[in-house]
Amino acid sequence: QTLIDVPVHYDAAEVADVRVRIMGPMAVKRDRMRSFLDEVLRKHGFLSWDAPPGEAPSVTVSRMRDGTRRRPGRVEPNQTVALADLQRPPARITATYTTVFPLSHIDARSAMATFAPFFDHATDMVRSVERSNTLVATSTSIERLREMRELIALVDVPATGGPRHPLEQRIEALERRIQELEASDGEDGDG
Repeated sequence: QTLIDVPVHYDAAEVADVRVRIMGPMAVKRDRMRSFLDEVLRKHGFLSWDAPPGEAPSVTVSRMRDGTRRRPGRVEPNQTVALADLQRPPARITATYTTVFPLSHIDARSAMATFAPFFDHATDMVRSVERSNTLVATSTSIERLREMRELIALVDVPATGGPRHPLEQRIEALERRIQELEASDGEDGDG
């Protein structure tokens, strides 16, 4: 079998009990077919990815196992995507994508509790890195990472009168101390 002139590899035993039927008038442009296929596969519990660079072009399809993306003896490829590159289509389609989200105004650990309800725990994984105050997100969908970026942009804003990030409080205290020292230095020079 081929998909857009690319061979598709799969384990027949994994797909034997699955049948997908799309009903209704629907036109999918050729350049969007792969994205469409990936979304349908994800909805049915499958992942797909391109062959690694240097190998003949092909697509591999595999069932997710127990809500995870890992299979014993087999490592599905992951692609790290820079925050700035989320706008563009990925260089190649992989089973998962990872992006690092640096936070400026909110605490990474607190953000985890806030964002948890928005993540699909079967296909998304988010970890906080406290020392750098960042979130590291891995998803089977590049679109989900874009949605995460938008959600973070809505929440990671300067506080307005409420509790502030400890780093902001420390910077403010240091700025006050510098002003005090400059003021006292000016008083000493005048007398």
